[in-house]
Amino acid sequence: MAVLAVLAVSMGGPASALAQDDELPTTAVTARMAVTPTKAGTAAHPQGVVVRGSVQVVTEPGFDPPIITGEDILFGEGFSYNGDRYPRCTKVVLDFQGPAGCPQGSIMGSAYGTGRADTILANMKVVLFNAGAARLLAYTTVDHPARVRRTIVVGTENLIGAWRRQSSFMVPRDLQVVAGLPIQLNNLYFSLGGRPWAEDYITTTSCPDGGWRYQASLHYLYDRLGETSDDAVMGAVGCTS
Repeated sequence: MAVLAVLAVSMGGPASALAQDDELPTTAVTARMAVTPTKAGTAAHPQGVVVRGSVQVVTEPGFDPPIITGEDILFGEGFSYNGDRYPRCTKVVLDFQGPAGCPQGSIMGSAYGTGRADTILANMKVVLFNAGAARLLAYTTVDHPARVRRTIVVGTENLIGAWRRQSSFMVPRDLQVVAGLPIQLNNLYFSLGGRPWAEDYITTTSCPDGGWRYQASLHYLYDRLGETSDDAVMGAVGCTS
């Protein structure tokens, strides 16, 4: 689930001249998530699920869209994450051998983003690999304006309280700016879990009041201004016991 946003990394629209040099644009973030099946399991009998979703960020017209530099994702109760049960890959293997060097059974999901680098279409493809109970690896490829392949580390930790788990990642600078052009993706689509070889990678163990809750906090860089900002979006997926 960490990749929500592997994940989750998307900004809006083609670049244009800043309307005002010292003013930050307004951005609107929308996120949708679906969990299949929606009938929850129990602690005694967990239910394996597939998590799918999309993220969109739209920037006020007349401004350069910002670059996403990282994301923090919080999840409420009702889920269990079982990366320790399945084959795993490492960042060293992905960096030097690519996906072919990892066990097939370590692939847990994928993502696809669309956007631009100035006027050039810049699409992003991501393969998500299990790296143990506290880590997910996002092998990311951008083909335009130049081909760049990098491994993004998504770290996770368990929490106590209303939020039960946090996943966080930072986007490497060479994926933020490619061939001198800031990358501003405007859509991200993702799918995680439910693979035939790892049906219980993510399981549900209860259906809490209000559904399965999540919050995504995006970190922005306004490249020409050198300014940073943050934005958060919350949501919940309906479920039944």
